[in-house]
Amino acid sequence: MVTVALVLDLVSQGRLELNAAVGDLLPPFADGTDVRRSRVTVRDLLRHGAYKPTGRGKPASEYLLQAALDGRFPRVMPRVDVANAVSLAAALPLSLVDLDRYPVDSPDAPAAVAAIAAAHADLDRQGVAVLPGFLTPAALVAMVAEADRLAAGRHHQDLMGSPYLEIPAEHWPADHPRRAEGRSALTAIPYDAFGDDSPLRSLYEWDALLEFVRRALRRETLHRYADPLGALNVAVMSDGDELAWHFDQTDFVVSIALQRPETGGEFECAPFTRTDEDERYEVVARCLAGAADAPTTVLEFEPGTLMLFEGRHSLHRVTPIGGPIPRHVALLGYDTHPGVRSTELLQLIRYGRTA
Repeated sequence: MVTVALVLDLVSQGRLELNAAVGDLLPPFADGTDVRRSRVTVRDLLRHGAYKPTGRGKPASEYLLQAALDGRFPRVMPRVDVANAVSLAAALPLSLVDLDRYPVDSPDAPAAVAAIAAAHADLDRQGVAVLPGFLTPAALVAMVAEADRLAAGRHHQDLMGSPYLEIPAEHWPADHPRRAEGRSALTAIPYDAFGDDSPLRSLYEWDALLEFVRRALRRETLHRYADPLGALNVAVMSDGDELAWHFDQTDFVVSIALQRPETGGEFECAPFTRTDEDERYEVVARCLAGAADAPTTVLEFEPGTLMLFEGRHSLHRVTPIGGPIPRHVALLGYDTHPGVRSTELLQLIRYGRTA
């Protein structure tokens, strides 16, 4: 995994280019001895029960290496090529999604059908669907390294706000939830910071993922955001950052947990706090006050988890971060209508600029 992260750093620094000669992409041990040892090691990792990774089931890294040595390294498109280049240079198979568990590119596969059905059940039961282990370990390492590199020097928002994401109106009583305020602080890496060779951007722009999410959310149509800053972003929360109790202004949020902090950073929510017909202010008030009988729950998300959350009706927050390790969560923007983008005010608040 360290090798994969190192190669991705080389790509991001421009020291390993996609248009370089194939020889430049070959691992330093291409004389044969270490290649054979690496092949045996990788195959041993893939053995499970009676399964043997041979024939058509052998690791993709072996195909890539042989193709490169034969002078026929495949060129598909930049974002595919960079994944193949990393796999070749690391002598490891590389995929972004665990396609055995979540075959998003094969919607009729039994595992895909089961994953969609489980998501529907979770959304009906608690307003959030949790798909653990969605990313492969190699993809997770690559995306965390990318977020760490891109987060430096970004705009940091730190402000007080209403749970309803509106300016509190003074006609409400002073102790009413509509007058409540809480602190939200984080850094956001915008969409335009992710290059064409970004593994996270490649995943977001993959049509198979769009269709998988559409089916999981039970929407007739689904489109990626048209926002050049907010279509895809990574929320980076460092020591002391938090996200106050609030309702979302959109019907759903799609996110991927990339890195958990040393302490804190828990996703706490009150499923189905309100409905379209009833704001249930008394329940909201109990949640804001931290009452013992508040209907809140903490959802644990291991890095690599895909989460589909219908947050318009469920009050939620992220608890304060503690320690030197930041919390990384990728936010993938989708809407049922095409051309959706954030207002300039929201762009200024979140990214410190407009686009």
